[in-house]
Amino acid sequence: MKRLLILLLFIVALSCKKDDKLNICQVVINEEIVEINGYNATISATYSYPSALNINLAYSNDENNISGNVLSPSIDNGVLTFVITDLQPQTKYYYRYEYSNSLMKSKSDVKSFVTQAQGITITTTPVTDITDNSAKTGGTIDGDGQIQIQSRGICYSVHPNPTLNDHVITNGSGFGSFVSIMTDLNDNTEYYVKAYAQTIDSVIFGNQISFKTDPTIILTKPVTDITATTAVCGGNIISDGGSPIIVRGVCWSTHENPTTSDESTTNGNGIGEYVSYLTNLQPHTQYYVRAYAVNSNKIYYGEQELFTTILGDAQTFSVSETAIVIFSPGNLQYNSRSNSWKFADHQYDHCGILNQYIGNDYSGWIDLFGYGTSGYNGCNPWFNSNNNSDYASDVLNIAGTMYDWGMNDINGLQDEWRTLTEEEWLYLLNSRNNASRLRAKAVVNNIRGFLLLPDNWVKPESITFIEDAIDWSSNIYDLSQWDDLENSHAVFLPASGNRNRNTVNDLNRIGGYWSSSSTSFTTAMYMIFTETTYNTTSSARYFGRSVRLVKNY
Repeated sequence: MKRLLILLLFIVALSCKKDDKLNICQVVINEEIVEINGYNATISATYSYPSALNINLAYSNDENNISGNVLSPSIDNGVLTFVITDLQPQTKYYYRYEYSNSLMKSKSDVKSFVTQAQGITITTTPVTDITDNSAKTGGTIDGDGQIQIQSRGICYSVHPNPTLNDHVITNGSGFGSFVSIMTDLNDNTEYYVKAYAQTIDSVIFGNQISFKTDPTIILTKPVTDITATTAVCGGNIISDGGSPIIVRGVCWSTHENPTTSDESTTNGNGIGEYVSYLTNLQPHTQYYVRAYAVNSNKIYYGEQELFTTILGDAQTFSVSETAIVIFSPGNLQYNSRSNSWKFADHQYDHCGILNQYIGNDYSGWIDLFGYGTSGYNGCNPWFNSNNNSDYASDVLNIAGTMYDWGMNDINGLQDEWRTLTEEEWLYLLNSRNNASRLRAKAVVNNIRGFLLLPDNWVKPESITFIEDAIDWSSNIYDLSQWDDLENSHAVFLPASGNRNRNTVNDLNRIGGYWSSSSTSFTTAMYMIFTETTYNTTSSARYFGRSVRLVKNY
C-alpha cells in the first residue's frame, strides 16, 4: 500500500454565538494527517479546545451531500483517527468535521482528498553520485498501463515528506524508469526525496529516501587563457575527506556534469591549489569543466564551470569573397531510436554498409540522408522511399530554412551550423586564393577521401603533402600523421558512397556531400568526388548522401 502523507498545521475556528455555558466556540484542531491509497483513507487529528466535545467525520464523493456518511473516531492518547474504507480509486472525496455536545452542533469547513490510481507502483531510485552540491536519483513507475501518467519526476526538500510544493524535477511522462539529477544543493546537508507520478486527478508518491550531501572538499578555479583549442583551469582542495587525496585534476566535456570518464587531466595529489591545462579542444565550442579529487573512499567534484573556445584564423575557410566558415569535426550522424544528432567521432568515420538498415526503429547510427531530412515538416532523416515528394518538396533551396540539418541540436548546440550552398562549394574548391594548393585526394586510416586545407594553412614539418593530387596513390596517412594534419585544421571528407533506399553503393569509391541548393523541386545539388574528378552536380532528392556542416566565422 502506497501512502500519501499530508501534514497540515491549521486552526479551524467555528463561527457561532458566544455562550459561556456551552463553551463550544473556537474549536482548535492542532494537527491533521491524511493518508491515502486507492481504496482507503485514514485521517488523524488532535484538538485542544474545548475538552468536552464530540467530533465526528462526514464524507462523500458528492460535495452537496457530505453528511451521507458519518464516522466516529477511535481515540488513543488524545489522537482522533477516522478510517474510511471501500473508496473508489482516482476519485475526489469531500469531508468535514461535525462538532456537538448535548446542547449544540456545528460543522467545520469542507476539505477534500483524491484517492490514488489503482494498479500503480512507484519506487524511488537509491541516491548515488552524491557531491557537496548535487546527487543522482530517479524512479520507476509500474502498472497495468490503463492509467495515463501525465508527468513524473522527483520532489525533494530539507524537511521530511516533500511534496510538489517543494523542489521538483520533472522527467517526462508515462510508465518506466527515469533519472533525475539534483543540483544547487547545500553542502553537508540532509535531504529527503521521493519519486512521484501525476495522473489526471491525483499525485502518487514513491517511498522516501534521505541522504546527506558531502562537505565541500574541492573548488573549481575559473577558466582562463581560452584559445581555439586550449584553456587553463584547475582546482583547490580544501579538505581530504578523511583520507589522503591520491589523484586530482579537472575533467571536461561538451555535456553537463563531466566525470573522470570524460576528458581529464591528472595534476598530482594532496590538498591545496593546482593548475590544469586543457588541450585538443574544438574551436568555437561550449565546454563544461569540473575539478575532481580522489581518495580511498570516493571521487569528489567541484562546481561546474562553463566556457566557450574561440575561433582562430588558422582554421577558417573562405566560401565567398565575404563569407568565412569553419567545418564541423566530422560528418553528421543520426540515431532514430533516440532521435538524436551528433558529429562522427573522427573525420574519417562513416557508417558505411550500416546505412542499409535505415528506418524509424533502427537503433544504430546513419549518415546518408535524403535531401532536407532534418525532421522538419515530416521530412525525417530515416526516410528510405524513392518518392522525391517526401524530401523537402515544398522548397527549392533549404538554405535558411528549418529543412537545413544544422537547425537541430547537435552535440549540445542548436541552430549553430548550416549546409554550404552550391556556389560556396565551388568557391571553396576553385576560386579562393591558392585554391589548387589547398585541396587534394587523400587516404586517411585506409579510408579514401578528399582533403581541404584552411586559407592560411601551415604544413606540419612531419607531413609530406602533394598539392592538388587527383588520385589516391599519394597523400596516404596513418593515424599518427593524421593527428598532425588535423591539428593543422585540415578537413577530410571520407568517400562514404551513397544510398538508394536500403542499398548502399560506391563505398570508398565516391564521396557525395549535399549542398543547400537546388535547380528543381525534385533534385538538389551536391559536391561529388571520384578517383579522378571533383565537381558539383544534381541528384534526385531521395538519394542518401553525406552531410558536412559549417558555421559562420
